[in-house]
Amino acid sequence: MDELEKYREQINALDHQLIDILAKRFDIVRAVGILKAEKGIAVVQSARAAEVTERAVQMGLEKNIDENFIRGLYKSMIDLAHVMEYEIVEHHDRSA
Repeated sequence: MDELEKYREQINALDHQLIDILAKRFDIVRAVGILKAEKGIAVVQSARAAEVTERAVQMGLEKNIDENFIRGLYKSMIDLAHVMEYEIVEHHDRSA
């Protein structure tokens, strides 16, 4: 196996881990959505979203990861989390 193929295998393994981690994160998002629905908590918590993003940016900078990439990644994840939570809250409200 040549050197390039070894690197590609390592990237493939990391991609698998990334997807597993994202799946776990969104499982927690679903649990948060259920809790927000049950407690009547607003889906969008702007201060929390900003806090999470800024913490991620700082961690990324410490690892030499581009700030704009981290911001875009977290914007996408947080936007999807809000969509998921809104769907859960709407379903809960219709069921109640």
